[in-house]
Parts: sequence; structure tokens; C-alpha cells
Amino acid sequence: MIERPEQDSDNPFTASANPYQASTQHEPQKVQRSEKTFWQGLPWIFTKWFLICYVCATPSFFLGLAFTNGTFPSVLGMVVGVLCYVIGYTLLEGTSFVQRILQDRVVRRAVKISYTIRIVFSVAPLLTPLDLFLGIASTTAGRYITMAVYPVGADMPAFFAEEFGPALMFSFTTTIIQGALMNVVLLGFVAVVYGICCLVMDPMKGSTSGTR
Repeated sequence: MIERPEQDSDNPFTASANPYQASTQHEPQKVQRSEKTFWQGLPWIFTKWFLICYVCATPSFFLGLAFTNGTFPSVLGMVVGVLCYVIGYTLLEGTSFVQRILQDRVVRRAVKISYTIRIVFSVAPLLTPLDLFLGIASTTAGRYITMAVYPVGADMPAFFAEEFGPALMFSFTTTIIQGALMNVVLLGFVAVVYGICCLVMDPMKGSTSGTR
């Protein structure tokens, strides 16, 4: 039996009213599949950045404990500050713009190398002088911001350590500022590694394609 063009059918070869019109039968399924894949990969992305951020923050965390005497609001401010970067990195990697950038294998290799070196140096720890320098700068900025919200004319270190609100804000702002400065340094390092990868990987690609 020959089916009419206007008759609905499950046959994918059924003629349509316009033979030159592209079929849209499977387009909604593709959108649903991509969204499902994104939400399935979100826990892995969050876990990955959770481990990376907190491992990289280990030297700064111990320096912060020594500076604030390990009070609860100070520790809470540091933990929440690092968690903000974990959430930010997770949402940023999930965007289509970043996904398109990471499709370049040179960029992907440069990012992996840079963050691997950063993790190794944090565990060693070989970047303690850099963390200390950035910590001094961020501590100074965090103190001025906290004093703008909580004016104090007495002993500032004791005030920041004993009062819950100022201690929490001081620790949180210092963590955010230091993380931002460290990200600027890390972005420059990624750019250097990217340049090296371009010099190394492009000739290898050319030699490999020439031998085929």
C-alpha cells in the first residue's frame, strides 16, 4: 500500500510535502540528549574542581590558620571562599563557550599541564613563597575592606579574631582576593605553556601527517 505524503508514518523514507525540506524528526531528541549528558557530567565536573581547588589552596589555608589562630569564623570564611571558586569553575566549564575552546587539543593539553604542575607544587609545597606574597597582598586588601564595613579603632588583629562577623568577612574577602590573584598568575602560566605546546605539538603533527 502506497502512503500519501500527508499521512503520518513511522517510515523514515516517507515522502514529505516538500522533498527538499530537511527532516526535523530527530532534532528534539538531540537537544534532550545533550542536556542529559551535561547534567550527568555535572557531578564529575564539580568533584574535579572541588579536589583541584582545595588541594591548591592547602598552602594558603595553613598560612591563614597561622595568621588567624585557627578561629572558627576564619576557617569558615576560607572554606566558603574556596567553595565559591569551585562553583564558579564548575559553572564556567559547563558553558558552551568554554566547551568550544576545550575542543582544541592544544588548549586542552596546556590547561591539563598547567593545573597538574600547580597541584604538584601545592602538595610539595614549592609555591609557598608565591602563596605568601599573594597572601600578604590579599590580607592587606581584605583588612581595608573589612575596616570599611566594621570600623574599629582598637586592636585590629584581636578584633578580627574574636568577633564573628569581622573575622568571617576578613577571611572570606582575603580568600577571594588571593584566589583572584592566583588565577591571574595561573592564566599567564597557561598562556606560556600553550605557546610551548604550539611549538612542540604542531611540528609533531606535521611530521606525523607527512609520513602517512
